[in-house]
Amino acid sequence: MRAGLFVVAGALWSLSIGAAYGDASPKDQPAILVVGDSLSAGYGIDIEQGWVALLEQRLQTQGYGYRVVNASVSGETSGGARGRLTKLLELHRPAVVILEIGANDGLRGLPVAQTKDNIVTMVMQVKSTGARVLLAGMQMPPNYGVKYTQEFAAVFSGVARQEKQPLIPFFLDGIALDMQLVQADGLHHERIYVRPTNGRVDDQLRRNHSTQYVSEPEWPWERLRKESPSVYESYADMQPGEWMHLRIVVQGTNASLYVGNAPQPCLLVHDLKMGEKEGAVALWIGPGTEGYFRNLKITK
Repeated sequence: MRAGLFVVAGALWSLSIGAAYGDASPKDQPAILVVGDSLSAGYGIDIEQGWVALLEQRLQTQGYGYRVVNASVSGETSGGARGRLTKLLELHRPAVVILEIGANDGLRGLPVAQTKDNIVTMVMQVKSTGARVLLAGMQMPPNYGVKYTQEFAAVFSGVARQEKQPLIPFFLDGIALDMQLVQADGLHHERIYVRPTNGRVDDQLRRNHSTQYVSEPEWPWERLRKESPSVYESYADMQPGEWMHLRIVVQGTNASLYVGNAPQPCLLVHDLKMGEKEGAVALWIGPGTEGYFRNLKITK
């Protein structure tokens, strides 16, 4: 998630982290503790492609001498993170704590006041140890209602202002929109993923990750793989860093993905889970991916 890396790195520089520990052994380097959910845990991607691993690489190569501890858990809520924080602070004694938490509270519709109380408590607890805090803000899709989405977004800016801590206003800014069909409710969507970085690895399962189909939220990868192994994913010979010609053809409940000038599709889905329902089409740049488009055409 390179965009996430850039906003986090910029915010860390605002904390004036220094390079004095660049020559220290790893165990003696001060720690940056990341407490987050799947966005930081790297759910669904190779861990080295996640923004936390990329951040540690950047800090090391630029001589900042900080070790990064990723204590993120996929599916974590602010309440779960709050329950784990004391032990994490005692164990790692961090100099900086990045709190990327709260998205699952919103997706579950938990009370905003409860989320705010948990985040305020965590920020105060971190501050009491002398560590600095970087808070990552989250937002909810509009289908949760104007009142809830506004109150939820205000939690993060309010806590940052109250506790005088730096804030990333929206952690997914510039990321949150593969080629996908989105149903009118904004939550149900079918995706065809294209991952050049996985196209030439040795392991066959990971090779199949190069092209995948998924229909959220009822048909995630795990369910599709369990019920129909290899049917909704396949391998495409793609070279990272090179321009590729991609074409997706959708006809009724069938979808075909063509890569390059191949006459046959590399991925063929005969039973789109949303059937023939129509919705918006969006392009999404996935975590760990740099995407550029030219001659982009969407036809019907």
